[in-house]
Amino acid sequence: IQKFAASNRAMAIATAIRSGII
Repeated sequence: IQKFAASNRAMAIATAIRSGII
């Protein structure tokens, strides 16, 4: 669960960065 949460968190951050760039 912890590993999944970390991946989901990184994914959310990546999405936020993309949104910021776009």
